[in-house]
Amino acid sequence: MNLRLVCVALALLSAVPSMTAQTSTSNATAATAQVPRLVRFSGTVQNFTADMAGGGTVARDGASAAANTVGVTFSLYSEQTGGVALWSEVQNVQVDKTGHYTVQLGSTQPDGLPVELFSSAQAQWLGVQQEGQPEQARIMLLSVPYALKAADAETFGGKPPSAYASASPTQTNSTSGANLTAAGTGEAQNAGHLTPHPLPITGSGTTNYVPLWTNASTLSSSAIYQSSNNVGIGTTSPAAPLTVDGDNATTVLAVTQSGTAATAILGNNTATSGESIGVVGQAASATGTGIFGTNRATSGAAIGVEGESASPAGFAVYGVNNSTSGPGGGVEGKSSSSDGQGVFGLNIAESGIANGVAGETSSTSGVGVFGNATADTGFALGVQGTSSSTSGAGVVGSATARTGAAFGVKGTTASSAGVGVYGVATPTSGSNYGVEGTNASPTGVGVNGENTATTGNAIGVWGTTDSTAGTAVYGLAIDASNTGLADQPVGVWGTTNQAGGVGVAGTTDNAVAVSGANNSADNTTADFANDESTNVGSPVIVASGPHYEGVCLMDVSGDLACNGSKSAVVPVDGGTRQVALYAVEAPENWFEDAGSASLSHGAAIVHFEPTFAQTVNGSIEYHVFLTPNGDCKGLYVSNKGADGFEVHELGGGASNIAFDYRIMARRKGYEDVRLADNTERFNAIKLARQRAPVAPPHRASQPAPTVEAPVRKAEQARTPLSHPVQTPVGVKKEK
Repeated sequence: MNLRLVCVALALLSAVPSMTAQTSTSNATAATAQVPRLVRFSGTVQNFTADMAGGGTVARDGASAAANTVGVTFSLYSEQTGGVALWSEVQNVQVDKTGHYTVQLGSTQPDGLPVELFSSAQAQWLGVQQEGQPEQARIMLLSVPYALKAADAETFGGKPPSAYASASPTQTNSTSGANLTAAGTGEAQNAGHLTPHPLPITGSGTTNYVPLWTNASTLSSSAIYQSSNNVGIGTTSPAAPLTVDGDNATTVLAVTQSGTAATAILGNNTATSGESIGVVGQAASATGTGIFGTNRATSGAAIGVEGESASPAGFAVYGVNNSTSGPGGGVEGKSSSSDGQGVFGLNIAESGIANGVAGETSSTSGVGVFGNATADTGFALGVQGTSSSTSGAGVVGSATARTGAAFGVKGTTASSAGVGVYGVATPTSGSNYGVEGTNASPTGVGVNGENTATTGNAIGVWGTTDSTAGTAVYGLAIDASNTGLADQPVGVWGTTNQAGGVGVAGTTDNAVAVSGANNSADNTTADFANDESTNVGSPVIVASGPHYEGVCLMDVSGDLACNGSKSAVVPVDGGTRQVALYAVEAPENWFEDAGSASLSHGAAIVHFEPTFAQTVNGSIEYHVFLTPNGDCKGLYVSNKGADGFEVHELGGGASNIAFDYRIMARRKGYEDVRLADNTERFNAIKLARQRAPVAPPHRASQPAPTVEAPVRKAEQARTPLSHPVQTPVGVKKEK
């Protein structure tokens, strides 16, 4: 255990008794009462371990030995470090059960502590060295030991005051020299040779101000003001243990640190919960900065401002600009390094809504977080956010303005290979986000990606995923639907649980609204499914032309209903033309089959083709049309059955000729359907077209805020984010 000094105020054991003049007989032998030259001192031994018996042991040279008495060397120095000891002594100190001891310095020497050590104005330092241990850091002695000099203050030139008392007139005028006192003789001998006193203290001060020596003997007031336990510089109302106010154009507090791994200013808030703040900066100037960090290094991972928070609901760096106008910034960071960060926020919490950097603005043209990468080359990043939390966010931008083109997060870059906004969520599991944007404005945009290039494969928003069950871009309208997808990678997923809502919509004026392309031999280019299980007529796909009121519908039963014609387009004239052949329509569901057979002695039996027989209901009425291929009396049908029919020659003829037949039978399962009414279904489609999604108005590109002169506001109300980070939920559909 390191030596720790528990008593740094040294107490003098006895007071200096007053001295009185003696009679002329005793004055010759009077002596000043002696002040005890002892000083009390308390301390604690090193490497002491208490035991159960009430004693203890002290570790020496790797071993422990019982110790109630320990040798300690006490020395006095004129310097805090180095130099030669002016005085020293060794004492065997008695140690109590807690390792503490109390000694009287000077008790080992007959004359105690030398008075001359305290006669000058020079400070004295006490060094303590336990046996087997190096000397500990020295402690400056306070004013009490210098009271040893008080004995000398009772004399003038080493003589008592009575030596300088004037003789009474009767004694002075007496002819008897024997009546002359020693005092009278002393005054005669020492007249005009008195020792001069120190300079008198002059000056004045103001209450509660710490005094300032303006010269060797004059006191005045300093700039330091103390109120209770608070100290202020430049203020008489300090609200903190140290409050510094300035009212000039220069720096109020300048701190320089030249250490390679040291910190110039460290704000450390150790609270693990609540809205704890390490450093808060405020500025009332329109062009001022609350906290401004500059790193002038031209290489390396140079950081202008770095903030860390261990609280699940804390903020590493939190900047608030409450200005309702102007290009105000919550946090601004700049870095000149090719791989440095303008602003870097690190949140190491493994759970909760942990934010590396959060920015908010109330201005209709303000920016919550603005990142500007002006590099013309390289993988320059305007803003980069990372989060290790399974429900955290790399970057969260919240624009709470109810009007105007307010952006939650906006990033721009001038680099040909740069990224305006780049978000990375590093966990390999959990519903985390690389970038999330939310907006409360009815015409606002949560995340806006804009590419102003007029050529090339320019992309406004790009999403990628490496997960076999992941989604590159996920769009959620109000809330997620209960219908999900099988475990498969998805490029774009849009979902909503709102009646009449649209999961994914595409609109265009003179182009393709939605396009899909595929190069697979087994997979469809477009796959549409409706999981409805109570209405067999529920639509799956609807194609319509509102101006011509043309509608074609395919429902969950696989039925196709169109209010236009259905035709096949066939090339003719060697492929130079293509013509339409229209399908035959009927009020009922008929399936047809055709074939040929021959009469034998005027009769024939025709069986349905086995596969065709499975698709129709032959047990109810069906139709057969006959065409003879030779001379006969005519043909007729008899004995219709579920699997066939008989053909006979009229008049009992016995011809042996060939004939053709055409069968028209009702489709199995649709026997009772005739002229089905589709009025309600088509009216519903017409109503749905009326609330089709409307493309948002074009957004003009917003100018970038001025980076050199950001506007800051003094009052910064630290308000938490007004919304929770919502995790997308997709219910997977089992196949």
